[in-house]
Amino acid sequence: MKSRSDAFSNKKAIFLDIDGTLIPEHSKTIPQSALDSIQRAREQGHLVWINTGRVWSNIDPFLREIPFDGFICGCGTYIVYHNEVMYHHQTDPKICQFVYQATQKYHLDPLFEAEHGLYCQDQCFYNQQAKEFVHSLRQSYEILPVLCEKLQFDKFVTWSNPASDLPAFIEEISPYFDYIKRSDVFSEFVPCKHSKATGIQAILDLLHIAKENTYAIGDSTNDLQMLHFVANSIVMGNSFPPSMFQEAKYITKDILEDGIAYAFEHFILPM
Repeated sequence: MKSRSDAFSNKKAIFLDIDGTLIPEHSKTIPQSALDSIQRAREQGHLVWINTGRVWSNIDPFLREIPFDGFICGCGTYIVYHNEVMYHHQTDPKICQFVYQATQKYHLDPLFEAEHGLYCQDQCFYNQQAKEFVHSLRQSYEILPVLCEKLQFDKFVTWSNPASDLPAFIEEISPYFDYIKRSDVFSEFVPCKHSKATGIQAILDLLHIAKENTYAIGDSTNDLQMLHFVANSIVMGNSFPPSMFQEAKYITKDILEDGIAYAFEHFILPM
């Protein structure tokens, strides 16, 4: 019987971001060319994973129905392999309460993300962008009320407003969460020692995949650690901010111009 090391030693492992990479922002449609490329790669024995900042509860049913080999969710905090949960980092409830109180102290609008659901108090939000974002989420997901004594989450995001003190907030929670700047007002926070890169490392350790056979495709700043980690880094033509184009070995086409298929044909699938 072959060991896992033998079974995957010559196979490629591809890690795909979702929003802006696999599907256009604010969409629920994957380009057919991307689906075809993923299917062909898996038929050839390669492994294809979702590697996303979304938590498990925020993975749409249509994404779960696609036969990926697995999902790395919440920036490495939750890992599923062939429908089996291999890893889940849960933040201590006391730390969750501390973070929630800090968001109020420094006047930030937070959305807390857990594998079992999403929490926020958007009726109290100051930032209009945050209100619109959560309103769009409510069309597809249940948003749970923030009950401080019961709150437990895997990661979270915040929006700033003129009254916010983001630097002080970052400093106060820095023993527990790392900061990722997504825009001037939008921030992402991930438990220390977790990232899309640590999720990939866990998969390589589990399946004994050689690092030189790893590929990652992304489009935004929360993809940077996985792009820097893998041997073959690819960014989408629609990536933002523009500095993203300096962060990878290869720039593929825009998501709406069959960017995933173009990258797969260049790197993964035989001519």
